[in-house]
Amino acid sequence: MRKLGKEQKSHALKTWKEVSQVIEISFGLKPSEAPTEIYLSTSENQIENHQPGVIDSDSIIINSNIPDYEEVLNATITKLCLQRILPSDLLCRECIDDISFEFARRTITDDKVRSQWESIWSEHSPRRQISSAIDYFPCVGYKWLYSVAGENGLDTFVRELTHRARNQISLSFEDYMQYFSMRIRRFERTLDSTELKLTSTVVENPNLPSKDLANLVGISEEWMSRKLAQLQKRVVLRKFNRAPFSRIGIQMFHVLVSRRDTETDPFDLFKDCPFLYSYRKVISGDWTALATLSIPENSESMRFVKAGLKRIVDAGFDIDPHQIHSSGVSRNFDYYKPKVGHWDIPWELLTIHLQRIQSDDLASSIPRVDRPEKRIEIELDELDIKIFDCVSRGIASVSKIRSHLKVGQHRVAERLQKLRENGLVIKSWEVHNIGLNEHAIIYCKDRELGKTIAAWSLRLPKSVISFSSKEELMLLADLPKGGSFGLATALEGLNNGTCIGILSPQIYGAWGFPSALWDSKFQRWKCPKKELESWITQLE
Repeated sequence: MRKLGKEQKSHALKTWKEVSQVIEISFGLKPSEAPTEIYLSTSENQIENHQPGVIDSDSIIINSNIPDYEEVLNATITKLCLQRILPSDLLCRECIDDISFEFARRTITDDKVRSQWESIWSEHSPRRQISSAIDYFPCVGYKWLYSVAGENGLDTFVRELTHRARNQISLSFEDYMQYFSMRIRRFERTLDSTELKLTSTVVENPNLPSKDLANLVGISEEWMSRKLAQLQKRVVLRKFNRAPFSRIGIQMFHVLVSRRDTETDPFDLFKDCPFLYSYRKVISGDWTALATLSIPENSESMRFVKAGLKRIVDAGFDIDPHQIHSSGVSRNFDYYKPKVGHWDIPWELLTIHLQRIQSDDLASSIPRVDRPEKRIEIELDELDIKIFDCVSRGIASVSKIRSHLKVGQHRVAERLQKLRENGLVIKSWEVHNIGLNEHAIIYCKDRELGKTIAAWSLRLPKSVISFSSKEELMLLADLPKGGSFGLATALEGLNNGTCIGILSPQIYGAWGFPSALWDSKFQRWKCPKKELESWITQLE
């Protein structure tokens, strides 16, 4: 190894001292001693795994094999300064690496250097699949954290994780992944009155031209476009294009699962089902879990699913399938207070309102947001299905679809327009990170009571309402902190027949748009027999 030049070493030690002070002020962590020597790696002393540098006893070794390593020298020193302080005996290696990489990235002001640092991080920790539902790609994950929570995100992570370590509680990689995926959901963004009005207006009018949207909000079109871009960058608003499943013959089922005489995790029984769309634990209530299945219409597929569900029952569970016949989403921003940046729901008044709807039979006079979506009889060829697949993965513009499918632009534009005109590709906006961190489920088998609750739920911040063909209600509500208690209290006075539960964050299954199952010749969905047989076998 060869030593770092005298001038570079002096600058590096100055950086170390300044960073140590920032760490002490920001995180309350005691700074470590500055390194006695700083070396550059050589061909005989190579650093593995694309690490920008490593700590070796009281010295630091800088990876000189990284192109233009001098450009990221300050970031490397910053990373190693925090890395040395974090308790390696209690926090997993990935956690320490990721936090120190992100802390260093936060200090970089030059866009070119930041891009180089992100490239080093991505090579050191490339994307890898942890499970069918979780990918580990920390460079992207922490950029997402910053977009959601700003600098407060990393600061919160460091404070909470080091507090845990001070209590001698270790953090494995599995614990770290769970913590990251759950904790990021609790950060929230504050909206001012203009942002709130723009958010509510664009959600209710997703196809409105920008000029008309600006007029409704009461601001200039230029200012509206700028605000809209800011809300997207802050991950408050996200634009989606999607194919309504029911219109193309894909049926949706909710399956409520409860333990009867087993301690088995029901996720182990559902995770390999090729139709598993999402899965959530019920952390409080009469059930154990809620699994959502997305099944292309095919009688053989349904027989397999019924056989699989029967085996789950035989394994010691009770299940309650709910086939969605009609559905809709309601959003209400009336109780968001932009001056203070949080929700203030008057649950006492909402309780009285619910009682009034029930006693005076007002549900029929309140417009329903749920509606059945029948399959549209239109011929779909291979290109149509490929476009659906692109749209489901966020590839929605003509140019991006054309590039992905290697198809002529005119042909793609013409076909996409046809699908949009027939309501097979629709645009929508979703709202995230504004404090709706509690998730509840309501299940009601009483037809009239279900209609009452559905009508009343239009006053909640967000409700996903669905009815089965028997008019049994399944309602998923997103609520602010303490909202689950308010919801349960409001429903307490109703007649028996309503069950409520609190849901964990959603886990998505391995489901992808089933392009390979479409039979263009016979215009129908095929059965993935091999995958279903494998699932059934694993249930034995």
